[in-house]
Amino acid sequence: MVLILVSVATATIVATAYLASRDNSAMIGERVATTSASRWDAESGLALATAILQTQADWRNLHAGGTLLDGFDLGGSTLRIDLLDLERNAPPDDETRWLRVTSTVSLPTGTAHTAVAVVDVEPLLPTVQVDLGDFAIFGASGVRVRGDGIVAPWAAGGAPTGRGLALGTRATVAGAVQVTDTAVVTDARLVHAAATDGVLALTSTDSPALRLQRISDAPPLPAVPAPPIAAPDPMSPAPPITLSAMTHALDGDFRSGPLTLFGKAVLQVRDGATLIVESDLVISDAELVFPRGGRLIVFGTITLLPGARLVGGTDRDLVIMVGDRVHVHGGYIGAASVEAADISTAGDLPWSASSRRLITSITGYGPATASWLIEAAGVVSAQIHAPTRDVRLVTGGTVYGRIAAQDVEVGAGGSLFYDRALDRGIGPAAVGGAAYASASSLRPAVRELTEYSIAALDHLSSTESLVVRALGARSNAATLEVPTLSPFDVSPSPRVRRVTTHSTAAAPTMADLALLASLPRVIIADVAPAPDDGAPSEQDGCDGTSTSNDDGGLLQKTIRNAGDVTKTTLKTVLLGGP
Repeated sequence: MVLILVSVATATIVATAYLASRDNSAMIGERVATTSASRWDAESGLALATAILQTQADWRNLHAGGTLLDGFDLGGSTLRIDLLDLERNAPPDDETRWLRVTSTVSLPTGTAHTAVAVVDVEPLLPTVQVDLGDFAIFGASGVRVRGDGIVAPWAAGGAPTGRGLALGTRATVAGAVQVTDTAVVTDARLVHAAATDGVLALTSTDSPALRLQRISDAPPLPAVPAPPIAAPDPMSPAPPITLSAMTHALDGDFRSGPLTLFGKAVLQVRDGATLIVESDLVISDAELVFPRGGRLIVFGTITLLPGARLVGGTDRDLVIMVGDRVHVHGGYIGAASVEAADISTAGDLPWSASSRRLITSITGYGPATASWLIEAAGVVSAQIHAPTRDVRLVTGGTVYGRIAAQDVEVGAGGSLFYDRALDRGIGPAAVGGAAYASASSLRPAVRELTEYSIAALDHLSSTESLVVRALGARSNAATLEVPTLSPFDVSPSPRVRRVTTHSTAAAPTMADLALLASLPRVIIADVAPAPDDGAPSEQDGCDGTSTSNDDGGLLQKTIRNAGDVTKTTLKTVLLGGP
């Protein structure tokens, strides 16, 4: 009887538990279905965004602050699509290549799901970059790395390209390029024309050898157009200004005589304005800040002493034009977002787009022999383009970015850490690429380029039928920079080259792009109705793989192999169907 009672009690408990567990079955089933629907809708949002990028030539003008769609109805769900330029951590513009697409779907039940993809986009027309940004160092008459000097990639910068660092020169005489003593040049090649006198590059036994890459025509080192302002009038100079111990602000363009900042002074040049200094600029233990970018034109010498900061906003262009010399002795030129404690000469400066800061000499002004010196733990994070100047880095002087000058020396204690985000693989360093008419011969209009003026670049663009990227391609020509030029009046249609999906909403860093580029990819080129035979056409451009880590993801289930990919399938996907 006891055993029977125990058995009955056990059966009652088990039956009651089973029946109780069924009370929330409907809720569990609904939650599973809702979660699956939201996931599919989010992935469908990615496919929709890809189709927009592919078919809308002006998609860069369709977004509002990076939001391409907001509140879009997708089968009863609400879809939001956000775009982010990975190289600038800002909304996309005409120069965007690596694009982070975030698709967020909200269901009426309150359930939300996010899917993320990295998209590599490029124009259909051939594009060439002529600003020598793909060279870590370009020395027209020579390059010397001596003592314990270092030329290496910026560890926190762009993704590895697989091409190593490129050095370039127009020199042809023996010994014009030297890597001597215990100097280190990491994984570098030298792009040069044929030497006419002996051995062009000399390396010591303690230094790694340079890989020589000979071309028929040496790349040019064009000049930057002179600033569109009047030069100083010796008969009517602007008065000198000295500021200390306070914060001062300029809300518009301003012209000064000799300008000195010291004693914790802060001078802010707001709203992208232009500050013109007719003589010398000296900053010591003080800051000159361009929070929204702008222009600094100094007809004399820029001197930065310990504690000095000359900084620009992270997502705005700052152009610095110098008539005489640049002397950075313990100061800092770079992004305002970098704190003083993070400034480093060891290669680990926090990354910010060096393309946003350009330091250049003023064409046709100042002494012909003026040299620029960065020393005593001075740090510059920028592009340096000084066709008529020599640039020297010694005793801790460090550049994060790149240098193009007449002669470049990285001496004892000096370092250059190249920002690989500058190398798009479409400049003169990419031998045989868009800049070349043959395997080693530059296009004639590229070879003859002498100035980054609108007229010169327009000639290059029209003659060679190229989209031309030059200095400051993100900005208006009125800011002393040159825009991207196309041989046609209309912008070229985009072509989505690669879509890489993620199972996480975390934004990939610049260092992740190398991994992303190597992953399997799906490329969607069209969403028109399917051909009559139902077979995919060559324009579908799909390689039959997806990188979604979610086995139930739309791309994984829909695009299994090239034979399954039809335009009808993609059209169904865009409508939110399974």
